[in-house]
Amino acid sequence: MSERISPITYRSSYALAAEQIRRAIDLGTYLPGERLPPSREFAYQLGISVATLREAVRGLIEAGLLEMRRGPKGGLVVLEQPRDSRRGGVTKAALEEVEKVIELRKAVEGEAARLAAERRTEKDLKRLQTAYESMEAESEAEEADPLRPARFNRADSEFHVGIAKAAGNELLATAVEDARAQMFTAIGLSLHTLTSKANKGHDAILREIRRGRPEAAAKAMRRHLDLTREDARRAVSPRRG
Repeated sequence: MSERISPITYRSSYALAAEQIRRAIDLGTYLPGERLPPSREFAYQLGISVATLREAVRGLIEAGLLEMRRGPKGGLVVLEQPRDSRRGGVTKAALEEVEKVIELRKAVEGEAARLAAERRTEKDLKRLQTAYESMEAESEAEEADPLRPARFNRADSEFHVGIAKAAGNELLATAVEDARAQMFTAIGLSLHTLTSKANKGHDAILREIRRGRPEAAAKAMRRHLDLTREDARRAVSPRRG
């Protein structure tokens, strides 16, 4: 008899909190060099005790994502991550996972773009325009700045999640965040190599949403994600795993 229901997997509060913090770092909510909120404030935001927060960040410190610094400007600081260092390299299985995530993103974000073209407000358009201009500035900048890819990733997340929010469906926004975080969990920082083409496709998506053309917006989004898949295939050399 085949299984009809999945077994329950118990996860402790500190493990869930650690995952939430890691997700925020992957999405660019906190950039390298930035401090996390003070412990009591951060624990309150996460809805956990300070003791649980300490347990959560201990593993992230050991993994090299965070560092505890002392002094007046001390606290938990996000560390800059070398390419692929967090996940121990990219395997063939990880690349296969990215392919699955892209398929999910095309389904979810294509629909989000379609609905955004129907429901967006001027406030939504302004937020998307700001995110787009930030990505454009980072992709075209010529100065050598190790934080440029991280800043681009933050604006990229704001753009894609902003489209889901413009669709007027908070479940879509959560799904977009989950899919982006899952992609970075699979391949670490492999796609954080910033090129002059990094912003390609975002202009078409924004244009169709602004024009109120639902099907064209969905098509532009899916085309953009196809480019993301191609970038992943080029950037990642599958290793045995």
